[in-house]
Amino acid sequence: MESLSTLQWLLPALVLVGAAVLVLTHRRRASLHDRAVADGTRRALAQMSWQEVEELVGEYFRRGEFSVTESRRAGPDGGIDLELTKRGEYYLVQCKRWRAASVDVETVREFHRVMAARHAVGGFIVTSGSFTAEAEKFAEGREIGLINGRQLAAAGEVRAATCE
Repeated sequence: MESLSTLQWLLPALVLVGAAVLVLTHRRRASLHDRAVADGTRRALAQMSWQEVEELVGEYFRRGEFSVTESRRAGPDGGIDLELTKRGEYYLVQCKRWRAASVDVETVREFHRVMAARHAVGGFIVTSGSFTAEAEKFAEGREIGLINGRQLAAAGEVRAATCE
């Protein structure tokens, strides 16, 4: 009888703790977005950890009405940082970290191979830098949205950069 009484109090407490964690996570992501927009995305990105960058990009896509799953895999993930769904369609996102000034064509080719292997209808590569002309040319007509630092800083949201 005592264990049933304990369960009656424990279960609601666990639900409340879970709800509190969700609220705090949402607030932290919104704070990352606000900080990036207020500080200028490039400067803010330079001060963030790779986990915060991925969370920020995830928040941009959430605001673009995508459902977002953060990969956070410890092992090989094919370079995929986020998985998106929108209207039942599956997309992939790769965040290219900010140390390189530009993303090259080989990176975009490899991403395209991973998209095909995972049966994604499209994908996005996001960088605070830029893309080489060859990378941009390769992405054309392949359902790969390339989002550079200028676009990220100017838009405040990635919904404007769609795969077409």
